[in-house]
Amino acid sequence: MTNLNSKINNLLTGQSFITSQSNNITCSVERSGDGKKLRFIRTYENGSFEVFKVDFQFV
Repeated sequence: MTNLNSKINNLLTGQSFITSQSNNITCSVERSGDGKKLRFIRTYENGSFEVFKVDFQFV
């Protein structure tokens, strides 16, 4: 298991962290308030964002 996978698997409810930054775009991952979803998010320089992937975790 990679270090990134380990960090994602250990996210607690409501936590998030930045996975990468390049060309004024920040990619992050967050666990939902109910703990069942992971959202992967791109945030752009102007403040706009997009959720580009959602994984459902059945805990």
